[in-house]
Amino acid sequence: MKKIKLNKKNILLGVGVIVICFMFTFLTYNLNNPTRFNKLFASVLSGAPANPAFDDENFYEVVVDAYNNQTGSSKAYTDSLTDAELSQIPNINNSYPSEENKITSLNGIEKLTGLQCLTLSGHLLTTADLSNNTNLTELSLGDNNLSEIDLSNNTNLIYLYLPYNNLSEIDLSHNTNLTYLYLDYNNLSEIDLSHNTNLTTLSLSYNNLSEIDLSNNTNLTTLSLGYNNLSEIDLTNLLNLYSLFMDNNNFTTTDNIVGLGSLNLFVLSLSSNNLSEISLNNNLMNLFSLKLCNNNLSEIDLSHNYGITELDLTINNLSEIDLSNNTNLTTLS
Repeated sequence: MKKIKLNKKNILLGVGVIVICFMFTFLTYNLNNPTRFNKLFASVLSGAPANPAFDDENFYEVVVDAYNNQTGSSKAYTDSLTDAELSQIPNINNSYPSEENKITSLNGIEKLTGLQCLTLSGHLLTTADLSNNTNLTELSLGDNNLSEIDLSNNTNLIYLYLPYNNLSEIDLSHNTNLTYLYLDYNNLSEIDLSHNTNLTTLSLSYNNLSEIDLSNNTNLTTLSLGYNNLSEIDLTNLLNLYSLFMDNNNFTTTDNIVGLGSLNLFVLSLSSNNLSEISLNNNLMNLFSLKLCNNNLSEIDLSHNYGITELDLTINNLSEIDLSNNTNLTTLS
């Protein structure tokens, strides 16, 4: 009987030692590595990011993940990254996370002085102070709640993506290296792009623009200005343009699109305007996509536009149309 009792005690003692060792190993590992439990510990133990420069736990976790991924380290969320470590992070990329992981504050980003690419679309940001991030070349903060943003210090920007915000104005006069600019779905009624002569892609659809001066933007190849209030525009200097989208504006005739006939366009979309006439002369013979649906056209001459493969003329007043010269046409609606 005594032997049996001793064996039971020994077994219980052994199990206890194993449990203690397991718990010690578990706690040690999760306190020193960026695991889910470490993330929970970071939240429960302090209720704030380990680095006091940050005030948003979600953002700090994204920063730690970026540091680990880009340096091969395994810093824990409970670790306070030093200024030297933070300055080594070149890229932050975290878009459209789950609701509980959305970022509301970028405080602390001033420590990321080596940051070149920042992608945080689909969060809950209302402000973004990037004045210390002078090495940024790519910035994507689409689908947030930004009503203003100061980019005067970010003179190296090449790519700027800020659609689906609440911007009513933006100063890009210092961003002369910009090549790609996306500001769709904002509240812009005017914009000065006279200093942005390197632009090749410009997308400003779904704003409140009634006029725009593009005379200095001679490198543009793609231009999207749909869903604005434009009734006239001068494209004379845009000789490199090959894609033009200006649906849902107030054009009544292509005469109000000055310079259209001089362009070597491949794609032209002018659907849902008030066009009653349109002139597509010999210079537009390279067009392969033409969309003119939902206008007031009663006639159209496409005899010189041999290259068209896609044509949309639905919802007009056309009773007949001669397409005998358009032998490449594959899609007609």
